[in-house]
Amino acid sequence: MLLGKTPGGIYKLSREAILAAELPSRFTTRANWRGSLPRDILCMFCRQHRLSEPLFSFHPFKTSSVLSGSSLKVAESGDNVIEHGNGVCVTSPMHSDSEMFKCEIKLLSRCGDLILLCSPKDGYKKQNDAIQNASLKVLSWLDMWFKSVILPFERVCETADDFNIQIYSNDIISEILAGQSTHNGQLNAIQCNKLVEPTFMNSSYDMLGNIVQSLKIEGPYSGVCPCNGSLPCIRYSVSLAVESQNVKEVIEVCDEFEFEVGVGAAVSCIEEVVMQMSVGQYAYFSTNFLTSNLIFASAGESTKMLSLLSSSELLSLNSLSFPGSVWG
Repeated sequence: MLLGKTPGGIYKLSREAILAAELPSRFTTRANWRGSLPRDILCMFCRQHRLSEPLFSFHPFKTSSVLSGSSLKVAESGDNVIEHGNGVCVTSPMHSDSEMFKCEIKLLSRCGDLILLCSPKDGYKKQNDAIQNASLKVLSWLDMWFKSVILPFERVCETADDFNIQIYSNDIISEILAGQSTHNGQLNAIQCNKLVEPTFMNSSYDMLGNIVQSLKIEGPYSGVCPCNGSLPCIRYSVSLAVESQNVKEVIEVCDEFEFEVGVGAAVSCIEEVVMQMSVGQYAYFSTNFLTSNLIFASAGESTKMLSLLSSSELLSLNSLSFPGSVWG
């Protein structure tokens, strides 16, 4: 339930791949996107935190035909299109073959007070591309800070400009982020001084930065590996292993996980390994220990996981195993 209150968590649940999926860093095309769309995730996030439905404002503008490439000049602005999260339009746009669209997003409190405004500078030919990219900006900013438990709220505000975000209610934003950060700290405290170094308390929900260890790839190599933009489909299993013992506890299995390479849609260690494989091969490897949050969310028996994580026998436990097979 708590995982479903974070942008990245909502995306993971929509993929049914809690340990492997990551909220992508950018929205490419709807054909390549997997899981819930950014707009839908943002609407879900607002409902989970008892906020009003997000308000989307479309700003059509025409580009000058004398300009080439990505240089855009606003020749004539059309009417703004105001759309609520439920899809109800307040005004209608002016359509033209040369029109581009920008999308502004407002997050409002339940009482209708403005919390934040995201005003991306990029224009898109399609309204859907504008709204999905703007939504992903808001989600990426929020998700970055949901992953932290020690950085002060002032640092959150400092990064807002990088995402074209203006904050209008520090109190509401800090309350939302503080609630999840407190939860992160409580779960991570279970393994404090046992499995991790103190710096782990500021780790992310994913395995970014974790090093692939003991990589073993089996099967015939065709000479063709996935590259950026490709859509490999893999099956994988994740097991919790004890280094000093021949003990493994399977915590997640997925028979079909497809993702786009190069947009951060999978945790970094999986993408790193998959890019070295060809169709029909299998890989086995270990990587650093995940946060207890994800283990509890993915494991079927939370009581058993709590017992394992609290056991002194797991002092040397710092590994995950992903046997996988690329389908194509």
